[in-house]
Amino acid sequence: MAYRDMSDETRIQFRRSEIVEKDTIYTAASDIYVAFIGQGLVNDDNYKEMMKKSVNQAIDLALVTDMVVATAGEKGQSF
Repeated sequence: MAYRDMSDETRIQFRRSEIVEKDTIYTAASDIYVAFIGQGLVNDDNYKEMMKKSVNQAIDLALVTDMVVATAGEKGQSF
């Protein structure tokens, strides 16, 4: 599970150990937001809402990724 502390790092729990990847969720959120802009979905009236949506989707992506990786690890699957 990903969480944010006071440092500049995003921590993701992985098979009982912790992987630290700096700015992972921020990068994903930025990429998602840029995609929304590219699709013409962001305007002056909704840009804050779309930023929040981007961050929420990035967090969801990190959580699902963590779950899939953990499940694959339990099944002995390789990547």
